[in-house]
Amino acid sequence: MEFESKIRLFMINIVLVFVLITSVHFTNNTHEGFVKELFSFNFEHIFTFLLFFLIQIIPIGIALYKFFSNRKNKLADSNLLSYKGINREQRIAANSVFYAKNNKFFEKEKSAMYISRNVQITTKKSHEHILLLGPTGSGKSASFFLPNLLSLDNVSLVVTDPKGELYRKSKAALEQKGYTVIHLNFNNPKRSAHYNLLANAKSYDDIRKISDSILSNGKDAGEWGNLSKTLLEAFLFHEFDHGNKNISNVVTEMATVSTNIEEMERFFQNSSQAAYMSFLQFKKTSSGDSYVSSVYATIQGKMKVYEIDSVIDIGSQNDFTPGTFRQQKSALFVSYPEDEAQLYSAFLAAFYYQLFNQIKTHKSVDEAYGKATGLPVYFLMDEFANIGKVPEIDVLLSTVRSKKMSLVLGIQSLDQIKKNYKDTFNIIVENCKTKIILGGTTGETAGYFSKMVGEEEYTNVSVSEGNKSLSTSTSTNKKSILSPDQIRRLKSYELICVSDNLKPFRDDKNYYFLDKTAYFLFKNLPFSVEKNDEIIRKYTSWKEKKQTKEVVQEKKIHIQQQRQERNEEKISVRQEKIMSKQDEIKQLREQRRRRDFE
Repeated sequence: MEFESKIRLFMINIVLVFVLITSVHFTNNTHEGFVKELFSFNFEHIFTFLLFFLIQIIPIGIALYKFFSNRKNKLADSNLLSYKGINREQRIAANSVFYAKNNKFFEKEKSAMYISRNVQITTKKSHEHILLLGPTGSGKSASFFLPNLLSLDNVSLVVTDPKGELYRKSKAALEQKGYTVIHLNFNNPKRSAHYNLLANAKSYDDIRKISDSILSNGKDAGEWGNLSKTLLEAFLFHEFDHGNKNISNVVTEMATVSTNIEEMERFFQNSSQAAYMSFLQFKKTSSGDSYVSSVYATIQGKMKVYEIDSVIDIGSQNDFTPGTFRQQKSALFVSYPEDEAQLYSAFLAAFYYQLFNQIKTHKSVDEAYGKATGLPVYFLMDEFANIGKVPEIDVLLSTVRSKKMSLVLGIQSLDQIKKNYKDTFNIIVENCKTKIILGGTTGETAGYFSKMVGEEEYTNVSVSEGNKSLSTSTSTNKKSILSPDQIRRLKSYELICVSDNLKPFRDDKNYYFLDKTAYFLFKNLPFSVEKNDEIIRKYTSWKEKKQTKEVVQEKKIHIQQQRQERNEEKISVRQEKIMSKQDEIKQLREQRRRRDFE
């Protein structure tokens, strides 16, 4: 028999003996002489003895079962914290990152984001950014983005919302809190706000970044993409200085200007100096009309998105500027066709780069102009990898912390970021101090997170039995606190969070549609998933009907109160009229009496 089994058997025997003795003792105190009855085989009070025995053995047995199950099936996750241990861990690490449910500041700070059901991240630490990892269907929207949209206040919000689902479900709640809600909707441009990229550019540097964003997204153009940069900048500068400041016009302009290098030079000689200088730089690298035609084809291919009617319509004017988000509580939702994300990336990457930079440099957060009074701005970027390659995002993540800006990057796997940011992938991940992973994650992402959670030491005891001797040996080994497979098999309501220099913690997801009772049922019902869902739906339906009745009842009471107030007011007015009439009659009688007396 193994050493562990011997220990288990010994402990069970000790417990049984203890429970038997205490049960006999309690029964003898209740029925004096019970011990003597037992020796004389009189079982008159045996049921009392069994009652005391069961009262003790059931809870002790459950505790022993859990103890031995945990030891037997130990997942090497003993170093994972629950929310109850976060306060102590933060004291030990001399760091304040989270407000756990047992912290007096939990749910007191309106700008604190929920990480999980029982944990919020402080506003200050949220400015060090969050990486949210979870495959499709793992609950990123339902357990993170939506709960935070419904709870956050006193900050402005920029939300990547491809399907428009977050907009539909949070718009009313945000407006109720005093937000101006803006929807940039490429799925339905007729019901969309408008934004003109070129008109919102503040300098030639901003225009160069628009050019970078256009050329670095969409289908890979190879070396032609780099060679096209100066010519695209020349056309953008021309439109900025002499046109209507609309990028879609650049597409038209390029279609009308000849690809002959001499004719093209005459065109830019009549433009601004910046446009002409960019063209001259391009001319140095050009080597004939065929070269120019190839560059033209590359630029036109990259700018396909600016030929789409919805983009032309939305970019025709401005309904807001980046400074809006610093000056008043605003929530911007950006929706686009998911299956055409690569096409729209040439616009989205330029758009987000412009937002990041102009919000970052806004006067309201520049202490050179006085106290930084601008609102914090949170970027909740679901499906971050699908918006394309944003120029200098790695630098931005490391510099905006002091500017009250928070980025939440929601992705399905690390490979998605690697695809767009091959050279700066590690910088982006490391600059997101708080990392959250959801169940179902596999491959390199699960392996990366397993390493990040860390290892623990454990002692291995070996027992060998000889003919006449028993020998033991011990060795110290290391294993992952969570293996990649254990991360993949996280329960559907669980998440793991690693942040800064704290131990990782495991907690429940914060599903926005489950209250405390529904969440308890969700976690603990023992039936099939379908049956559990049916029970929760019935409970939710019953609760909604109850709430509706309560609302109706409140309205009835309110209406009755209004009627009563109106009736009381009518009675009061009537009494005043009567009193006034009586006073008039008295005055008339008094006057008549005086006349008669005279």
